[in-house]
Amino acid sequence: MEQQLQDSAGSVDPTPAPKPARGEMFPISAVCGDEASRGKLAQPVTLPKLKGYDVVAFIGCGGMGDVFRAVQLSTKRAVALKVMRRDFVSEKSRQRFDREVELTARLDHPHIARVYDSGLDEHVYFYAMELIEGQRLDEFIDSQRLGRRQILELMRTIAAAVQHAHQRGVIHRDLKPSNVLISPDGQPHVLDFGLAKTLLEVQQPLISRASEIIGTPAFMSPEQALGQTARIDTRTDIYSLGVMLYKFLTGQWPHDMSGSEQDIMRRIGDGDIKLPREVSGDIDRELEALLLKALARQPEERYASAGDFAGDIHNYLSGDPLTARRPTIGYLLRKRLRKNMGVTVSAAVAIFLAAALAVATFPVASAGAGLLLLTIIVLFGYLRIRHEHNRVLVQRNRMEALLRINEAMNRRQELPALWDSILAEARGLTDADGGSLFMRQGDQLHFVVAQNQTLAQRLGHQAMSNLFKPFALPISEKSIAGYVAQTGRFVNLADSQNISPRLPFRYNQDFDRQHDYQTRSVLAVPVRDPDGAVLGVLQLINRRDASGQFCRFLPDHESLVSSLASLAAVALRYHQFCVGPASNATPGVNQSGDPRSQS
Repeated sequence: MEQQLQDSAGSVDPTPAPKPARGEMFPISAVCGDEASRGKLAQPVTLPKLKGYDVVAFIGCGGMGDVFRAVQLSTKRAVALKVMRRDFVSEKSRQRFDREVELTARLDHPHIARVYDSGLDEHVYFYAMELIEGQRLDEFIDSQRLGRRQILELMRTIAAAVQHAHQRGVIHRDLKPSNVLISPDGQPHVLDFGLAKTLLEVQQPLISRASEIIGTPAFMSPEQALGQTARIDTRTDIYSLGVMLYKFLTGQWPHDMSGSEQDIMRRIGDGDIKLPREVSGDIDRELEALLLKALARQPEERYASAGDFAGDIHNYLSGDPLTARRPTIGYLLRKRLRKNMGVTVSAAVAIFLAAALAVATFPVASAGAGLLLLTIIVLFGYLRIRHEHNRVLVQRNRMEALLRINEAMNRRQELPALWDSILAEARGLTDADGGSLFMRQGDQLHFVVAQNQTLAQRLGHQAMSNLFKPFALPISEKSIAGYVAQTGRFVNLADSQNISPRLPFRYNQDFDRQHDYQTRSVLAVPVRDPDGAVLGVLQLINRRDASGQFCRFLPDHESLVSSLASLAAVALRYHQFCVGPASNATPGVNQSGDPRSQS
């Protein structure tokens, strides 16, 4: 075994593939980074003795720890046991090791390796995680000779798993094929969150004490390669996913990987990628647009989230329009006709035959009827295309709004200011005149932020802000916000002044009477954390149509506002993790319920 580990030293390949120990299909780099392939093992590894575990085999080594195959005695299940090496037992190393445990333990997803246990046993730090026995992603694709569709389906699943991590405030920062294992059932599993960090965590330099790049150069984003730590966010992982997909589909790297590591980093940071269609004739315009958006040099030009990246992969596979393309009428028409070519041709043939038969039988009258029928069909097709155009525009607007909120998080805005931005984006997407945000604390909803365009124009922003007095609303009260907080259901009312007596809530009209305002349409959605718990309520009022008249919120607005509402909960979770342990108080609300104070 010692010889096997020594043989792995001295390689700095962009995507190293060390050999597994004892025939295990569990790559060293997939468990604890690529340091093992660079000869970091200073001495032979002995199997540790840890209470509650039967350690049976050495798997690999990493920057701070060794990984072993073990059996958890209490459950009799096989686990991957990561043990911190004694030569790394410093306060900073312990903090990083604990951070890796904490971040990975947040994640509960079928395509992310789970953490089962962690602890300290006679001065030995360790944690036990799910043992995934399988092949590296790139090796699996090669050995199974997967086609384009199968590769895209795998990457869609991986992107959805990464989205799960992002929703819990965790950025991987080192996504690459060796950190994704494919189990025998063909399912991918994302591993190794040793370099992960939270979105609002204090940025750390990309250079370690040994002056080595943290991460794998071939899969780094431009901001990583340039050392722009302040710009690292969820879109950094999207770039890495884009590199993986580009390599699998074209067989080449997006950038020239020859020369020194410094040359490679400079090309990634400042150079343009090779156009996919110039590299491979198998890449069509749609797929090129998808890859170029994921691999945009500027983070703000990439997909707003890994979920949007997965969504566009789904759109490509299903023949639907991509958000990566401009939603012109011509583009949407081509996509619609191409997707439904069989139905379109069959319908056209049937119409032609029916019209021909009608004209032959009743030459005059039927000719007019056939023309009318054809006009109706064309009009129906046009309306379908317009609907598709509007749908894509709504999706694009949602992505842009999420992107702006994500950038606000990266700027580490204070929580009330961040919530105010989220409410403003929700109003902008729905053309709402006003809105408010309530966050739950125990059995009460605390009012934290509100906006109203009509009152702001009438009174001025400063005077209007003084009108919104802080208060706490009992959840049990029969209000719209209380109902949503209790049930987790949406409320979409056309007229709050005339609520059916059968409904279990009423709209409080006191504010309307006091300030000469009339609330009509209301949309209230739950603020859910990534685990589904209701943490608050985002409520919008009085949507305006193109003529400026109040009208009902559309069904599409419910999903739009729900996406933004979830960010309010994510922002709260980031704040609690980065500021300190969560307390009973909601950040941004003091004991008197004043939304202008900080906890």
